[in-house]
Amino acid sequence: MIYVTYDEYDKLCEELPKLKLERGYWFPQMTELEAMQSAGLEHFLGFLVWILETEPRKVSDREKEIMNCINQMILSNVHFYDGEPMPQKEISIVEYLKVDTAAGTISLPTIGKWAPTQKDLDILENPFCMGFKLWLIRSKKGNETVDRLRAGMEEKDKNYKKFSSITYSFHSMAFQCKNWLPTEEQIQNIIIPNIAICFDFVLWILETCRVNTMEDEKVVTQLIGVVNENSALF
Repeated sequence: MIYVTYDEYDKLCEELPKLKLERGYWFPQMTELEAMQSAGLEHFLGFLVWILETEPRKVSDREKEIMNCINQMILSNVHFYDGEPMPQKEISIVEYLKVDTAAGTISLPTIGKWAPTQKDLDILENPFCMGFKLWLIRSKKGNETVDRLRAGMEEKDKNYKKFSSITYSFHSMAFQCKNWLPTEEQIQNIIIPNIAICFDFVLWILETCRVNTMEDEKVVTQLIGVVNENSALF
């Protein structure tokens, strides 16, 4: 359960629509929502609120289903209350990996048209927007403002710095995993027995793969479990 004060949620609803990012008629797929929930909905609450608060005027029945699903995800996982905000918890390296992998599934196509400003980044400086920020860092690599965001996060959080130093370069590689994922048999018979030499390979898969189906999501979840069990290799 995610504990959110009414004031915190009101701030998300008020501030996030001010982002200059145009959503158009984009809607997330169910696989994307499933990935966000698996990674920890508290990290993507801001992104989901932004979707709800920027809903187009005309939507299809299928799009209404998606919006209803998002609303239900929030109502089922968030406990709203009056009072002081809960203290922020430290995010582990493995948790950063889970959130970043889920952020990589987000298919929002208008990112190329958006040049984020410092004001945009200030809006995203919210404990419930970590997934939003990691998606931005993935999508706008090389943007001066976004690079400052990443550098600032590295300075504030040793776990993020370590995670970033290992995985950030994967996205500059000419060869990307994309639609390929190992089978369960390959994970069990090749990767796990040789995890000491395959660890970086697994991280590369998670950072550069595309999750297109629920079966893909199962494979990604299995690989994250392998990383979690061998986190000492970080």
